[in-house]
Amino acid sequence: MLMAFIAFSVYVAIQPNSYKVVKTKTINAPKEVVFEFITNLENSSQWMNSNDAILTITELNKHKSIQLDKQSPNAPTAKVNWNLEDKEGDKTKFTWDVESTNLPFMFKAKQVFKGNIDSIIGNKIESSWTKLDSLLKVKMNLHSIKTEGVTQHSGGFYIYKEATCKLSEFTTKKAKLFESLLNYIEQHHIIPSGAPFTIFHQRDTENDVVQFSCAIPTSTELTIENNDISAGYLPAFKTIKTQLSGDYKYLNAAWKATHNYLTENNLKPTESVFKMESYIKTPHDSKNPADWVTEIFIAVE
Repeated sequence: MLMAFIAFSVYVAIQPNSYKVVKTKTINAPKEVVFEFITNLENSSQWMNSNDAILTITELNKHKSIQLDKQSPNAPTAKVNWNLEDKEGDKTKFTWDVESTNLPFMFKAKQVFKGNIDSIIGNKIESSWTKLDSLLKVKMNLHSIKTEGVTQHSGGFYIYKEATCKLSEFTTKKAKLFESLLNYIEQHHIIPSGAPFTIFHQRDTENDVVQFSCAIPTSTELTIENNDISAGYLPAFKTIKTQLSGDYKYLNAAWKATHNYLTENNLKPTESVFKMESYIKTPHDSKNPADWVTEIFIAVE
């Protein structure tokens, strides 16, 4: 028995005095969203498979990396590094490495019975990532649609670019038009007087065509030195207003809610059926779709 104990002690003593585990996984969320969630350590119990550990952030590199100390019961302090990199499609390459040195004898002895430490820690990391991915999916899909009823839009001056395209090309075309307008106002030191908006002149699902203008409001009438950009004026108008808080994929539902309100309250759109989207909070403001705010307007008599 004594010989067995001595043999076991020798075996434990010659085990490595340190460990380092490195894992990488793709998370289906932008790195900005991942960073904001995981750096709030109050969220750690929701996704980390080590609820008994005490985490302390020691260094932050915004939206790129986080270094932490991890103290678990009956275990030496571990150094944890989380590194985040952009991946195509608004995804994140998440590299997680954890290491510890000067492992005490009793810790190494317990690991002999528990199994390979790389596998144990690696499995916990994988389990944590699975929870994180699911949580962020839910959080990014949070949305609300609220029709505020009939109100008055103040109108005003604006600059705009007009286009016609297939419905399937609308999102890409709209982004290019707004990019051109934003470049113009930056070059000419123009300060917008409000949120950018889109005016819909025609939306024909039968013939797969949409005609629209992308616009940026200005405080005064401007003289435009660009053949592709025009200046306009929007008179004040009576309107139904709906607010979508959330991803643009819910815009169709928001428009449907607005049309339903129109019908249910026996309201008549103006003869020209003027429709508009105003982008209050956009992907430029937050990478989390749940934070985006869009206002919808249908002019009524």
